[in-house]
Amino acid sequence: ASGPKDSGGQGGDVKTRRSSPKKKYEPPFPGMNLSPARESIWLYDMEKMGKVPKLAAKDDMEGIGWDLILDARSPAEYKDDHVPGAISTPVLDNSERAVVGTKYKTDRFTARRIGAALISESIAKILRSPVISQLKSNSRVLVICWRGGERSHSLATILARVGFKVGVLKGGYQAYRRRVRVYLEKMKSLKYIVISGPTGSGKTNFLKAIERQGGQMIDIE
Repeated sequence: ASGPKDSGGQGGDVKTRRSSPKKKYEPPFPGMNLSPARESIWLYDMEKMGKVPKLAAKDDMEGIGWDLILDARSPAEYKDDHVPGAISTPVLDNSERAVVGTKYKTDRFTARRIGAALISESIAKILRSPVISQLKSNSRVLVICWRGGERSHSLATILARVGFKVGVLKGGYQAYRRRVRVYLEKMKSLKYIVISGPTGSGKTNFLKAIERQGGQMIDIE
């Protein structure tokens, strides 16, 4: 079967990368080799899959949905917007993210050390939560962060070691938002009108009135 050779097999790509590692992968002592990863984390590539991720329906007979979608971003990022059906499981809260991000600009190593400690504490809480403790061993779990980088992979690595079928959204929420915007741009037949106003001005009531009269509306709240 065709496919990427570095997806867990013994393809040439892996050998080439390991025979001439980058500086960050230099061994502690000469003669040591990289240990093969024991966990399996799968990348969900929306371009290859041809669709955005979604939760499995209760009567999902085709097996095309995820049993759980976890959003590892901060609560503020999640509140701003998120993939429909995703549950907020932040590995860094709002203040922790700010602290680590600020430190990263001047001292990346220290920022990673601080971030790793905070993330480890958060993941321990996530694993004890009902969201995870009630899952079956064959559950399919997708983890999302802003770019599909450190935060999502930190959580995904532990979940995969536990034994769940784990995926990480390639490009993260940033890629998801970009794909949705491209899709909306293609819908030329629709005319969008944004209803805005201060809290309490009746925006929701206005939208519901449009819906009752058969109009199309999207209530983002």
